[in-house]
Amino acid sequence: MRSRVLSAEIIAKVQYGLKITFIFVALLFVDAVNQMLKIHREKETLQEQGAVRQDLRSETDYRSRKFLAERNFYLHGFTLFLSLILSRTYSLVLDLIKAQEDLAILKQQVRPLSFSWIVPSTTTMLTLCPDRQAGHPEAKEAVPAPGDKFDPPKKKVEMHVVDKKND
Repeated sequence: MRSRVLSAEIIAKVQYGLKITFIFVALLFVDAVNQMLKIHREKETLQEQGAVRQDLRSETDYRSRKFLAERNFYLHGFTLFLSLILSRTYSLVLDLIKAQEDLAILKQQVRPLSFSWIVPSTTTMLTLCPDRQAGHPEAKEAVPAPGDKFDPPKKKVEMHVVDKKND
């Protein structure tokens, strides 16, 4: 019991840390989007002012800043997406563990019950087991005692071969 409580506290701390990390990555993603838009606006304003011919240094500077902004945008966006998937997977695993624990509890509750109260009626026994109809004054010998296993008769299976070439 103590270890379960301890592990719940650790899991809660890990969840808290993941939420803070998620918020931090979301802020970085928003910053990357703003940086990309800022660089794009700078290029548009230079083109509107008529500075069509730029020197090589300013063009290289623009392209490197654009590359870094796009790289950060894609990295932070992908990290944000993966953290969303990780969060959803984590919640699904917790739900699965809880459902398995509930199932185990239900199985433990059902196991002590005996199924001796389920005794097939005489007519059901006569229908399912025609070989027990032999001495049949209500077929009292056909009703199993509580705790006996009831094996229904096995049916014979006939196989039919279908030739599709001749059809």
